[in-house]
Amino acid sequence: MLSLKVGIVESKQKANWSKYYLKGSVILHEHNDMNVSIMANIEQTNSFYYHLLQTPQLNNSITVNETEANYSYGIVGSYDISPAWQFSGGIIHAAPLNEGKKNTWYGDTNMALLGTSYSF
Repeated sequence: MLSLKVGIVESKQKANWSKYYLKGSVILHEHNDMNVSIMANIEQTNSFYYHLLQTPQLNNSITVNETEANYSYGIVGSYDISPAWQFSGGIIHAAPLNEGKKNTWYGDTNMALLGTSYSF
């Protein structure tokens, strides 16, 4: 099964930003309570900040417009332990396509994720 998702997220705060993303996944194996799939994601974040520099004689302002794009891909899986509990995990590679001034990746491009969830 193929799943694709496209979206836009916008901020309603003073610091304006918007995020565009494309996510996709393909199920490799699905049997009873187990699911293994590959996933890929590409996203772009646009930030726009407006700062006023208050000086007694001059009314200066600084505008910062920054765009950061990144991608990720990996293999993820889940297993239903019971009707309410689920175990999940994956190995993900994520990296920036271009590095903005505020890099959110901090050099960690490969990640192993483990987790559990409870549905009620």
